[in-house]
Amino acid sequence: MAVLLVVLWHWFPQTGGVNWAPNGALGVDLFFVLSGFLITSILLSFRSAVDARRKRAAFALGDFYLRRALRLFPLYYVVLLGAWLWPAGSTGTAIRTDWPWYAVFAQNLRTFETRAWDGFLSHFWSLAVEEQYYLVWGLVVLFLPRRILPALALSAAVVAIATRAIGVAVSNGEIAAMGFWEILTPACFDGLGLGSLLALAREGEARASIWHRALRVASRFAPIPALLVIATYRLEPAVWYLFGRTAVALLALRLLFWALDGAASASGPGRWLEWEPIVGFGRRSYGLYVFHNIVPFLVTSVAGALGRRFVSAAWLLAPLESPAVARCIWALLLVALAYGSWRFLEAPINSLKNRFTP
Repeated sequence: MAVLLVVLWHWFPQTGGVNWAPNGALGVDLFFVLSGFLITSILLSFRSAVDARRKRAAFALGDFYLRRALRLFPLYYVVLLGAWLWPAGSTGTAIRTDWPWYAVFAQNLRTFETRAWDGFLSHFWSLAVEEQYYLVWGLVVLFLPRRILPALALSAAVVAIATRAIGVAVSNGEIAAMGFWEILTPACFDGLGLGSLLALAREGEARASIWHRALRVASRFAPIPALLVIATYRLEPAVWYLFGRTAVALLALRLLFWALDGAASASGPGRWLEWEPIVGFGRRSYGLYVFHNIVPFLVTSVAGALGRRFVSAAWLLAPLESPAVARCIWALLLVALAYGSWRFLEAPINSLKNRFTP
């Protein structure tokens, strides 16, 4: 669901229609909540091993980092290498000069500094945010007292709103300028923080804790206010940039409660989402996300090269002039790349994670 929203945002006009709502932001923020919940749950399992003296904290942290690296690094660096090797001047990206920023997952900082989106690699800013979150939150969960972790996770939402408030204040009403503040990691803390807080609240007997009850109540009453905030994206952008991420995070929490409480499996939409082909797409969602912004560039580049090389066969490329046909071709290529990447690159390496368990 999260990836589909981002694909809609990048493949269709962002001026309205299917993208009247900020689908790209909705998808990314939904994923941040899911990521916060998943990653914190994994870290808590490592923390339990540390508390039971089955592992030392430093080794647990190293195992956690290795698991994340095995899952994310192979495809990421293969794509970066491919972009770097592509003929210079034709990619529309600054990968040849900015590769050190990409290499250390700091491209969101580079984009913020230059105030320019980097072509088909522009969506990699969210991968940088994720890595920076892993780096810091792993240290926090494994080394700080458990009792303060929920308060830290909740305070992250306050930090996020404060960061975006600074962006709104200094942007003088310029919507594009506000958008660059949103890619800073602290500005994404509400989704990551609330997802993390839910994982902390559900740990052991904590389901009866005040944190768990508060999150449940907040998510239960969130939908209507959250939808009103989302509507401000077109009507009052400053309100959206201040509170939009928090609103989406609360909606995502509602979805998580729906799934974790078992209500999803008993419903029609839930059973559909548990259908194996749909689960298969979810399993390959990382590849779908990485490639989705690159596919249109590949199709256009290859079609252009063929048109120049075989002028007499230019009629074969005419269907690409239809936006509907072009998007169908993009979709087929995207699925093929994601499934191929999973089969031949990601899955074999991902299986090595079993060596680094709590």
